[in-house]
This record gives sequence, C-alpha cells and structure tokens, in this order.
Amino acid sequence: MVFSKSASAAPGSQASTPSRSSGRLRDSSAKPASKVSGFTLIELMVTVVLVGILALTALPMTSNWILETRLAQTQSELQQAIALARAAAMRNPKGFVSSKPVAVVCFIDNKQLEVRLVKNDSYAGDYCAAAALPAAAETLWQTALKSTVELTQANTTLSYIQFDTRGRLVSSNCPQANKCADPSSDDNKRIVIKPKDTSLKSAEDGEFSVNPF
Repeated sequence: MVFSKSASAAPGSQASTPSRSSGRLRDSSAKPASKVSGFTLIELMVTVVLVGILALTALPMTSNWILETRLAQTQSELQQAIALARAAAMRNPKGFVSSKPVAVVCFIDNKQLEVRLVKNDSYAGDYCAAAALPAAAETLWQTALKSTVELTQANTTLSYIQFDTRGRLVSSNCPQANKCADPSSDDNKRIVIKPKDTSLKSAEDGEFSVNPF
C-alpha cells in the first residue's frame, strides 16, 4: 500500500507568491533607463567663439600662402616667356641685321605676359600695343597671370623685356622711357615680382625674381 505525503504549509507561514507593483510583475533583471546627454547652450556658444577665433587667426596665413603660390607660378611663367623670347630673337626669322629688338616680352596691364616677334624693325610705335598687330609684330605666346603683379628692376617698374638677334637683353628703342629691362648684369638688376595688392603681406623682395641675362 502506498501512502502519499501531502505538502502542508507550516503554521503561521504564507505561501510565496510573485510580488506585484501597479498590477505588473517586478523584473529584477531590468536595467534603469539611461540618462540622455547633450550640449548645453553655453557649451555651443563657447565652441562657436573658439572656431571663429581659429578662423580669424588662420585667414592671414592662408591668404599669404595663396599669394606666394601665385607669385611662384608667375615667376615660372616669366622665366618661360624670357626663354621663348630669347630663342625667337636668336632664330631671327626675318633676317634683321640691326641691334634693335627682335623679340619682346610684353607685360600688359599687370596681369598678362606675351612674347611678340618683331616683323618690321623700322616700326616707330609700341610693339606691345594692339595697333602693332599684325603688321609690325606677331604674338608667339601669351598667358594670363593668376595674380595682379608688378615687375620691377632696381625699383623701376617694367613693361618690356627686349632681345636682339644675339639673344642679348637690350634697352634701346624702348617704347616708353625707363620701362624696359636694363641690360646691366649687376645682381641687383634682377627682375623682381611683387604683388600689386599692397594690403597683402608679400614675400621679401628678391624671393620671387628672374635673372634675364
């Protein structure tokens, strides 16, 4: 015969039941809700002010860097123009025998370089003027500069760099007085490139220069 043992609660004790709160079971494994963090208005204002200060500090440096890059490019283009003009003068396709200019580097309106070949050495006008084309001169090469600059030699502003049939620099028959490069071989006769806009800080004189000799 098998007897079953019934489980009875001890006197004065109560059966354990799941605890409830507001009609829901309480989950002991649930994590508390995380707090959402963000920027306050003061923090945003401080950040904006700091960014503005950094931008104002970097702006002059950026402007000078751009200027120096353009001056270096102008230096390279001027060297190219001088080399082309000298080579064209030495070829002397018109067969000139005088010591007058045969090829000219024209610096026009502070922002354009042109190499022109003289076609008529008896022309009394300006080889770099528009009126000289095409009867008295022809354009072999031209480029627009990235920045408005001045070409100076011994503090004299230049507009012409002229070469004779031997490829020598000449200042005779200059269309405008004191506007042609001087043939002197002195070191301080180098052609210096300066920015036209004086409000920008330029590089030291002579840093961007070309020796035309």
